[in-house]
Amino acid sequence: MISIIVACAENRVIGNKNTLPWHLPADFKYFKETTLGKTIVMGLNTFKSIGAKPLPGRKNVVLNNDPNYVPPEGCFLAKSIEEVVEMGKKEPEVMICGGASVYKQFLPLAQRLYLTYVKASPEGDTYFPEVNTEEWKETKREDHKADDKNKYDYSFVILERK
Repeated sequence: MISIIVACAENRVIGNKNTLPWHLPADFKYFKETTLGKTIVMGLNTFKSIGAKPLPGRKNVVLNNDPNYVPPEGCFLAKSIEEVVEMGKKEPEVMICGGASVYKQFLPLAQRLYLTYVKASPEGDTYFPEVNTEEWKETKREDHKADDKNKYDYSFVILERK
């Protein structure tokens, strides 16, 4: 199964200058808990934004069609969407982790969305694609208020394709 995991602001912003425009430790924890033991797939820019090294406890796949690109030790390379779709047929859940162009390509193929809605409208240069709510059913929601560590209200929402 192909799933998408993303933190997205009210204005659909997901990034600014290849970084997250907010700091939400609760979302980092949620991301880790949700992706541990699974295959995660990201584009090269997203991979660079996390330090260009694999996240522990997951199979890390960099999606890149550059024939000269060699992923670092501990990472795998997928050269096409089709390769990732094949992984999704063989594994219980493949998690798409960004960035924007990767999300756009996989949104029509995803069966599940793990969305962290950040109650803010920060400036950004990278956006999550528009989600057609008619195609999705909300199956879980956890609403959280801002606190000492998390500056904004946020919600963890899981959507399943109808």
